[in-house]
Amino acid sequence: MLVIIGLLIGGILVGQSMIESSKINKTVSELRQYEILAKQFKDVYHYFPGDVSNSDGKFGSGVSNGNQDGTVRYGHLEMPGSWEQLNRAGFVDTAYDGSSVNGVGGVKIGVNVPATPLDKKKTAFIFESHHTANSVWNVAEYTRTWIQIVAAPTAFGGASYPTDYAAMTTARAMAMDEKMDDGKPATGKLIAYSYSTQCVNTSWTSTGDPSLVQWKPNSGYPCYGIRYYIDRD
Repeated sequence: MLVIIGLLIGGILVGQSMIESSKINKTVSELRQYEILAKQFKDVYHYFPGDVSNSDGKFGSGVSNGNQDGTVRYGHLEMPGSWEQLNRAGFVDTAYDGSSVNGVGGVKIGVNVPATPLDKKKTAFIFESHHTANSVWNVAEYTRTWIQIVAAPTAFGGASYPTDYAAMTTARAMAMDEKMDDGKPATGKLIAYSYSTQCVNTSWTSTGDPSLVQWKPNSGYPCYGIRYYIDRD
């Protein structure tokens, strides 16, 4: 009997591991596909989705309007408007409402942003850039554009960054980094979205060498999310 129970438990654990691996692989695949689509969009319209002006009605009436400053602005309609512009331009099939939810720039799964395979009710893909400097992003970084995985559950009314709700476990973030990039949370194309040490061993601002920042997947702390640069090779 104990042998049978052990085999059953082992089978369940293997199945759970396969499901988890499948979610991560699907998320990585979609992230790469969205990067390709965003770059193709930029080849046509010269700016990333959300940042393109619709003053001439190229995307139809009522579509969100960007200011073409080279950034997909945080806390602005350009952020939720990214997916609406991608859809209207024919790059994604799903229609999204580019209007804000729960405050300027707020996002809600299925309304103005798509869900990730990690958790279709709680995590979303967004486009974003920083256009003002802060204690984390220096001048070379804050004008860059990325696709970010964030917590945007409908249970939180679509808030884009609920401070008490993280987007993913550190183990998931680390697994994605190892599959897509250099496995380090502060260097390369994929970085941790964490302003302190929720999922990494030290903060960006406490070390002069970003390569010293490491994931800590067994810490028990989740990550706010990850950022994947789409304007960096």
